[in-house]
Amino acid sequence: MKKIISMFVILSSILSCSDKEDSPIGLSSDILITHITINYANNTDYSKSFNYENGNELSSTVDSNENREYYTYEGDFVTKIEIDYKDPKFSNERFFTYDATGRLIQEITLYDYNSVGTKTVFTYNTNGTINYTTYSGNLTTQNTLSIQGTYTLDSAGQILTNAYTDANAISTVLSYTYDSKNASHLNIKDGSKGFKYIFGGINNTKTHKFVRSGMEIYSYSSDFEYNSNNYPVSEHKTENGGLTWILYTYNK
Repeated sequence: MKKIISMFVILSSILSCSDKEDSPIGLSSDILITHITINYANNTDYSKSFNYENGNELSSTVDSNENREYYTYEGDFVTKIEIDYKDPKFSNERFFTYDATGRLIQEITLYDYNSVGTKTVFTYNTNGTINYTTYSGNLTTQNTLSIQGTYTLDSAGQILTNAYTDANAISTVLSYTYDSKNASHLNIKDGSKGFKYIFGGINNTKTHKFVRSGMEIYSYSSDFEYNSNNYPVSEHKTENGGLTWILYTYNK
């Protein structure tokens, strides 16, 4: 699955911060993330800027490595993301399809460089879980089974676990916990219903674990500071024994 990239930028002079998690979430739907930058434990930096059209429609992003993303909307829904990497081997296009109720039912990803395509089909269960099946193939047809998995969600549609098995019968479980504050990407336009897939959840990820074949491969935990509108302005992420320092910038 996809990683959401976090980064570092200097904001302290304009921020009112708190790390208490019992304060109410503010009604501030016009606040949009504009820049995120990260300082890794090895002292390398990475940044990403966000551009908008028509209010809160995300039109494009650009990062410090000159990689770009371009977003296409149809009404309230993201239907295409074109990811243009400086190294063309990694560039791809993602296409999203929704049902009549606004639920995401299919994602197709095409890699022109090596003519590879993947298709993921989502099925919604009555118990609130979501099954998905991923197929691989070429740019035209994807019908070779590669992954079968299940998402469990919280009441806000945020992913709690992603448990899947690949074509080699290797099982993987990704798990997440969240804070109770506004996520940095909360107000980016996204009309999809019941499943926070493209831009992440309404809250911020506090912990994450990646377990494969019963063995923990990777994990991290994050502590946040928030502004007066309960959006994160800094994040201290502990991963693999190192500390990553992140700051977030908004349009207001």
